[in-house]
Amino acid sequence: MEQSSRQRIDALDALRGIAILGILLLNISGFALLRVASFNPMHSGEATFADKLTWMGLNLFTQGKFLFIFALLFGGTLYLLSQRSVAWNVSRLIILALIGIIHTLLLWEGDILFPYSICGLFVLFFIKALPIKRQFILGWCSIYLARLF
Repeated sequence: MEQSSRQRIDALDALRGIAILGILLLNISGFALLRVASFNPMHSGEATFADKLTWMGLNLFTQGKFLFIFALLFGGTLYLLSQRSVAWNVSRLIILALIGIIHTLLLWEGDILFPYSICGLFVLFFIKALPIKRQFILGWCSIYLARLF
């Protein structure tokens, strides 16, 4: 079965949706409470056992995992879309940056769309300029370096 170049890949969309829901689950306390509540469940006094258990479970099972999945899907999608023209990809990433700026200014300062769009513009250059083996090595090096911070 042949796919047209404009057809979406359902599995990627489904995984992206799951990752976004996981990130929402993580950020929900940040929307309603003080920023410190995301890092310390006892910020306003003694927390109940259920509060501590919920906070610990969210951090254990979601912290970093959904962001990693989302970042991996972003990079994979960027690679798949790199087959299109550079101008098309750049305009797509600029639109993503504008949405990120508007979202940050009007809704929530923790938005990730703007940083992702800037990284996407940077990575797009390497996708076009480097052979696949060097891209792979550079990708693993960047993952290793990111873990240091």
